[in-house]
Amino acid sequence: MIIVFASFVVLLTILGVLFFEGSKNTVAITLNDEHMVVKTHADTIKEILDELDVSPRSQDYLSPKANTKVEDHLKVVWKQANKVHIVKDNEKKTIWTTAGTVAELLTEQKIVLKEQDQISARPQTAIKNKMNIDIKIAFPLTFVDGGKEQQVWATSATVADFLTQQGTKLNELDRVEP
Repeated sequence: MIIVFASFVVLLTILGVLFFEGSKNTVAITLNDEHMVVKTHADTIKEILDELDVSPRSQDYLSPKANTKVEDHLKVVWKQANKVHIVKDNEKKTIWTTAGTVAELLTEQKIVLKEQDQISARPQTAIKNKMNIDIKIAFPLTFVDGGKEQQVWATSATVADFLTQQGTKLNELDRVEP
């Protein structure tokens, strides 16, 4: 009788564990481009992220939304936003972005650069949190050197910087206007 009772308890325990494990939903999650598959009893995406110790901010990208009910074979994507400081012609702007590269950030911010413009980071540079990006927009100038007139582009804030950028060295008798 004891063996039958113990066997019955073991059978119920095994069935309970199998039912518990079998009733979990399978969810594919991408966290900052890292892919994983989890099995969970969580009711919402927020609960899954809590289980994974991920605290999304309002600036982060999360698809679907945090309050979405979890279903089997759901795909979740979360990408943490980075704070970036853009200084464009001495005008500072702080933004949050989930862009992966400087080129993606420029597209996202609708900043179109000309070949002559200067930027402190290469377009393929990966975005990092608290990154500073300096952009100097070039403007056309007429440069007359020794009577020879030429159209040039400049990003310099002063005439002295412009002359240095052009590789022009002044002698004692040279005259600069302005």
